[in-house]
Amino acid sequence: MNLEGRVPAPTQPEPKVSLHHLVSQLITSLQPLAVRRNNILLNDIPRDLAMDIDQQLVAYVLSELVNSAVNSTENQCIHIEAVVDNEHRMLRVKDLHTRVYHTMEIKN
Repeated sequence: MNLEGRVPAPTQPEPKVSLHHLVSQLITSLQPLAVRRNNILLNDIPRDLAMDIDQQLVAYVLSELVNSAVNSTENQCIHIEAVVDNEHRMLRVKDLHTRVYHTMEIKN
């Protein structure tokens, strides 16, 4: 109860974030750099995959991972994918040429 005697309205839970949409936005912003290095960025996240996440934090970390992959390769295809099972929720950036996987795990 606040000082005026009114009970504050319950807050609405944050909606789940579409990871496919988040990655699409990220690819759009990093596309110029990828093109300069003759790389292709592919969004392999399922369109229906949504999670309760801190969108800004995940976008920042994922941006750093993709940026690192783009800057360390040329003439490659870089895949951004999700690995989800009962125990893990991960986003993975993989460069097939060097077989390097940049991975972030998302905790509940």
